[in-house]
Amino acid sequence: MDVLQDNRQRLDEEIMALRAIYGDQVVASIDPCKTHSRIDEPEDATIGYTFHYPVSNGQFQVNFILYFPATYPSQETPVVEWLSAQRCDLAQVDPTELTLPPRWRETLVPKLDRLAITDTMRLAIAEAWSDIWQANGYEVVVFQWLEWLSGYLESEWATLPSAAQVLENYVAKNATIATPDIRVGEDLHAQSNTSPSPNPTAHKTASTPALDTRKLVVTHLHSVPSQVFASRSIPEITTGGLIEDRHSVFVAHVSRVNSVPEAQHVVWQLLQDRKIAKATHNIVAYRIQPDNGPWIQDYDDDGETAAGGRLLHLLQLLEMRNVLVVVTRWYGGIQLGPDRFKHINNSARRTLESAGFLVPKPAASSNQRKKKNAKAHRK
Repeated sequence: MDVLQDNRQRLDEEIMALRAIYGDQVVASIDPCKTHSRIDEPEDATIGYTFHYPVSNGQFQVNFILYFPATYPSQETPVVEWLSAQRCDLAQVDPTELTLPPRWRETLVPKLDRLAITDTMRLAIAEAWSDIWQANGYEVVVFQWLEWLSGYLESEWATLPSAAQVLENYVAKNATIATPDIRVGEDLHAQSNTSPSPNPTAHKTASTPALDTRKLVVTHLHSVPSQVFASRSIPEITTGGLIEDRHSVFVAHVSRVNSVPEAQHVVWQLLQDRKIAKATHNIVAYRIQPDNGPWIQDYDDDGETAAGGRLLHLLQLLEMRNVLVVVTRWYGGIQLGPDRFKHINNSARRTLESAGFLVPKPAASSNQRKKKNAKAHRK
């Protein structure tokens, strides 16, 4: 048996042992269509396995891919691709001890459970691979590394606030801001044409909570009750087709809106779909020009950094007016890099076209093409 075959056999035995210890849910092939056996793989192929590894008795979880070169374990260590890290204790908080909005597990937990693995931590983890591998005589060492990783991350995250504190602090920081004399369902530009009410709370009742109509924030809309939007009919929403890349899925929704409250209503309506509400991101951008007055335009990344600004820039380039675009993304476990922005904008553009907001340029007639070619030839 040559060295590469021996490496492959030892790796297969190691993966079997890890699955026996941690279970198939923790150690999974990155290609679910393939069985554990790698007999058909070329001897020099790099093999990857996804790990969903619990830390600190399940309080945290790290998700990563280990890529095993054909020279592991005799000459090289695996390469780590970090996917995400999260805390799993938020959903276990006793809601009776806190003041939390309805459906808080579906709306708040996905926004707050992310943990950072800093560059300093990644460097320390990479160095540990080499040290553990050498200390064990260049043998298979994933189990030893995982045990070390668990202790290291537990110590790094030991000073994090408790799950109850995280939820309580977020709710306090993002408490709904009431805007005097305006509630959802009233156009912002109508305020200047309305005389001040002698009773600033005349429009508000205990059953119709006020919502800040000056800015659309997706997180704030998750827990808004339906009666807030009772005074206005829902604008028509067009949902586009799927764009899928490496298990991530992108879907755009567009609607014609004439005010920020209408835009809020559309996003709220979309969030009533549990699949959309549970999506990783709902990126929003809108451009509104009420009565040919000043432009109202804004965006919300909803956790997908820089995506909202790029989406708004697309609307500006296309000269869109009185339109709202929401692009929903379900993360598939593999980072896409800059490609995610391409998919977000392509999804939005295609849906704008299908909804009639963006009219394709008509094809040039044969006479026009002949004139153009003749003009180019004379030059």
